[in-house]
Amino acid sequence: MARITDEKLEQLRVKKERLEAKLKQLKQQQRYQDRKDETRRKIITGASVGAAVRDGVVSPKLLAHVLDKYVTKDNEREFMGLGPKRGEVSRELEPSEVASDAEPLSEQELFEQEEVKALLEEDGRGE
Repeated sequence: MARITDEKLEQLRVKKERLEAKLKQLKQQQRYQDRKDETRRKIITGASVGAAVRDGVVSPKLLAHVLDKYVTKDNEREFMGLGPKRGEVSRELEPSEVASDAEPLSEQELFEQEEVKALLEEDGRGE
């Protein structure tokens, strides 16, 4: 068996460092692309929900309830025109409590609310 020379060891060490640097660069590129993709998904989701509200498929009351429940950071709530978060809601809201004007939800709105709740539960985010 041939003896490994110091020169050969040095070449392998340099090659290993280059490969590790390349791997680090590729991982960085993947994280950047993942963030970019997530941002795009959020924009598309927001635009779709906005269109659904505009077209009457999703009630503005339901959207307001979802935003109030899931937008938790103070700066994001302020940006969205929501008031400060007043502690956690420890119970399900009654249909009449979803909107600030306390109008009862229509059958369609109740159906939509149950649909959203079911989707959130499927996604593991339901309570």
